[in-house]
Amino acid sequence: MRRYYDVGKVQAPWGEDYFLEAAGYGLYASTLAAYRPEDGKSVLRSIEAIRQTMGTFESSECRMLLDGEDISGAYLLVEALNTPAFGPRIKVAPEADPSDGLLRSFASGTMFVNGFPIHVDGEVRPADVEPPDDREPVSPVSPQPDGGNGSTICVEVMPQSIILLPPKRSRWKPWAR
Repeated sequence: MRRYYDVGKVQAPWGEDYFLEAAGYGLYASTLAAYRPEDGKSVLRSIEAIRQTMGTFESSECRMLLDGEDISGAYLLVEALNTPAFGPRIKVAPEADPSDGLLRSFASGTMFVNGFPIHVDGEVRPADVEPPDDREPVSPVSPQPDGGNGSTICVEVMPQSIILLPPKRSRWKPWAR
């Protein structure tokens, strides 16, 4: 029996990216950038990244469109989810099914951000973006709807992009944790 799996697509100034789990910006992406996952796993570095980010992070104004509707506002976290959980099993969308052709979200669609890291699954994009410094506030709001500075991020779902062929008589659900 075939199973299908949706794929999320991110179009951004750095190019196209794809995700199976989640993409977003805000608290989680800034913590991930401070953690530097490319340096390998480290419990001490993760604790320091959480301490550093949680101690200074504030909600930020972000211009966003969701299905054509303006949902701009101040957000701590913006996530487009394909699965019930993201990151280290942060379960926020228990109804999410990565085969239903939908993305669950705190906000997905078009985001206009500037100066903040974005995460695509477990990777920080663009790679050279550092988390905002609490001494120098950076506004993620773009001055114009088109970004004006190459800061437009578009997130969409590509329904049933992957076909999985589990063993016969299996109740295998790769997204169930």
